[in-house]
Amino acid sequence: MTSNSEPEVETKKKWQFSKIWHSVWDAKISPASKLVYSAIDWHGKEAFPSQGRLAKMTGLSVDTIQKAVAELKRRGFLETVRRRRRAMIYILNPEGGRKKRL
Repeated sequence: MTSNSEPEVETKKKWQFSKIWHSVWDAKISPASKLVYSAIDWHGKEAFPSQGRLAKMTGLSVDTIQKAVAELKRRGFLETVRRRRRAMIYILNPEGGRKKRL
């Protein structure tokens, strides 16, 4: 049983934390986008949580999740791959739109 202030998300990793990269933290993106990035990262670098699950985890609306995903994609922090008849896969890029140094 969970308290009213805590989203009801049953997971094995309930008390583990997700690391957020400095490049994401320092980026000029919305706080919601940073939170959504962290929630996706919690699932792994190539993850496929539903937008409803992300909404439950973060306490944000599905509409806000969609806007955050769009912002992350636009800024280069996230790619999405739609699989036929399956969930969308989210691929995280902690470097964002930055070019990698050689």
